[in-house]
Amino acid sequence: PCAAICGGWKTCGSMPAPHAPISRILLVLLVPGQIIFVYTICVLNSDVMPTPLFLLAYTLASFCQVFLLLYLCQILVYWMWSRGSDPDNAAIPYLTAIGDLLGTGFLAVAFIFLSVMSDPTLDHMQMGHFNETMEADIHSAMNTTLSPL
Repeated sequence: PCAAICGGWKTCGSMPAPHAPISRILLVLLVPGQIIFVYTICVLNSDVMPTPLFLLAYTLASFCQVFLLLYLCQILVYWMWSRGSDPDNAAIPYLTAIGDLLGTGFLAVAFIFLSVMSDPTLDHMQMGHFNETMEADIHSAMNTTLSPL
C-alpha cells in the first residue's frame, strides 16, 4: 500500500511504482509553498505574523491532506482503468470532493489544536475580524437611525 508514495525504497519492497517520485516531489514542494502562502495572507490581510506552532499545525494539516489525496489518487485511477473508465473524466470529481472534505477536517483539527494551545495568532486574527464586523455593524446602525424618512 505505501508503494504509491514511497515505492522503490527498500523499506516498501521492490514493487515498481513509476509515480512515487513525483508524489514525493509534490510533498516536498508542499511545505515551502504553504509557508509562503501563510506569510502572504498574514502580511496582506491581518498584519499578524504567525507563530511557529501555527505554521506547524497548518503545514501538518496540509501535508496529511495531500498525502492522503495522492494515495487515494493512485488507488482510484488504477481501479478506474481496471473497470474500463476514463480516469481523467471520472476521478477528478471524486478527488476534489474528497480533498474538500479532508482539507476541512484537517483544518478543523488544526484550529482546535491551536485553540487548545492558546496560540496568539488565532487571538489576533479573531480580534481583527471581530473589530471589522463590529465596526460594520456600528456604521449600518448609525446609517439606519440617522437616515431621513
